Amino acid sequence: MNKKFIAAQIALCNSLLVFTCPIHANDVTPITHKRQETMMSVVDENFSQDLSDLEYIKTDENVHYFENNIYSVKVNEKEDQTYSATIYVKSISPFLAKLGFPAYSLGSIEFDETVFDTQAPVIEVEDEIVTELAQEINFDEMISVTDNVDTKLSYTIDTEVDYSKEGSYPCIISCTDTAGNETKKEITIKVKDEAFYQRIADAALAQLGVYQDCTMLVTNSLKAVGINFHGAPYAYSTLGEWTDNPVPGDICIYQGHVALYIGNGQAVHGGWLGNQTVISTVACTNPFIGYIHVNH
Repeated sequence: MNKKFIAAQIALCNSLLVFTCPIHANDVTPITHKRQETMMSVVDENFSQDLSDLEYIKTDENVHYFENNIYSVKVNEKEDQTYSATIYVKSISPFLAKLGFPAYSLGSIEFDETVFDTQAPVIEVEDEIVTELAQEINFDEMISVTDNVDTKLSYTIDTEVDYSKEGSYPCIISCTDTAGNETKKEITIKVKDEAFYQRIADAALAQLGVYQDCTMLVTNSLKAVGINFHGAPYAYSTLGEWTDNPVPGDICIYQGHVALYIGNGQAVHGGWLGNQTVISTVACTNPFIGYIHVNH
């Protein structure tokens, strides 16, 4: 092939490249962004060419390659944690490409590690949060979110807690920083009725002086916590578990008698002193069998 013809082809292609693809890269100066971006976001932001459809191709050692239909980008990762990105326009002549002519360089930029944020936020919260029945949780007091870059971050909570009902409820706390790094933390929210047994005891005390037998005293006390039951004295033992460590609100089971424990060795008894409801010691004329800790 005529050498003059080849030289003319090269000159024509280079002139077309310069004419159609002028250099638009920023000057070679370090770049620091307020918002941490990915490697390609940095390149896209600092070259005026349309690189929105740039795709990652490969990495050879410390060199990363990206390209689209028109441009290719080579990012060199240096030992001092700085980077140099060079943008090329692909050769418009397949003939020249076969001859080994490189793509035409449009310019370069340099940046450092500050443009990368690969560290996800840190969510600090107890693995289990316990709250009282009907007492909603103030999550802002329980959750702390920190990040290596962003100073102000918000979080989302995915849970369906029924504060009116005892139970354990799963909860997922999520936080995403401005670089797109996401952290999720799973915790458990427990709703407890800590006053459950005390309400039984208080209901028994509220009946002092009422004329009724022992079983109605206990039945009316249990209604305060939503338990509807009435039966013979020993039948109340089916409502819970036997315990040797009674708390106020436990049921005292006797032979032929039942009462409500209120603490300090005392109980509220019904059917005494002319069928009245009174406070007296747990010990009475009826043989004592044991305490029942009511299930709830």
